[in-house]
Amino acid sequence: MKRILTTLSQKWPEYLLEILVITVGILGAFTLNNWNENRKAKIERGSIIQNLNTEFRKNQTEMDRIKTLTEVQYRAGMTLMSVMGANQASIEKVNPDSLLYNFIEGNRYISTQYTLQDLSNAGRIQLIANDELVELIYEWQAAYDQMMEYFNGVDDKVEDDLVPFLTEHYAIKDIDRYGLLEWKSPSKLRHNKLKVFHNISFENQVDDLLFRVLSYQWSLEKVEKVQEKIINLTDQL
Repeated sequence: MKRILTTLSQKWPEYLLEILVITVGILGAFTLNNWNENRKAKIERGSIIQNLNTEFRKNQTEMDRIKTLTEVQYRAGMTLMSVMGANQASIEKVNPDSLLYNFIEGNRYISTQYTLQDLSNAGRIQLIANDELVELIYEWQAAYDQMMEYFNGVDDKVEDDLVPFLTEHYAIKDIDRYGLLEWKSPSKLRHNKLKVFHNISFENQVDDLLFRVLSYQWSLEKVEKVQEKIINLTDQL
């Protein structure tokens, strides 16, 4: 025991130095590891933010296209309403076949969400490390979901009500001359298709779809405003 105490008293500076070296080495390695992890996280955040910025800029381009098409759809419906009950010459003047094609052709806004889906699926949304941006992303998702509901209302109205009505009372081939089929001539079957403009049921159908299109336009604008905020914020980060 005496020998051990003697050895300790003689070599304690050496032992203390060894302990310090080991402690400093452990702390240094821990600090270096933290620094490296923080550096990687910073690079990953930068990549995520850049990807979000690129993705939402592409979405804005698609949004502009869809808004333009939806405005054409709305104006077509308004023109159809303006000739309800009018004489045949007035109805023919506005080219109802073309108007009906534009009016029943839905324009769904589909955004790319690869970055958001990757973050969400991996539960890594907090990697963004910016509360304002995270809040905007949640706001955008809610607005997007609502917009899709409004579009589905438009689409359901066309598919479930208006198209079946036109199938019974109009020449669909004449409408399809302005679509993908691009028929070169109208239907050869004798049918007074313009009678629908004196049919209260048709007026009600057009009026209902117009309301739904207008609601869809409003929801698109809501999504667009949040997208603009996300783009502006990711430009700054």
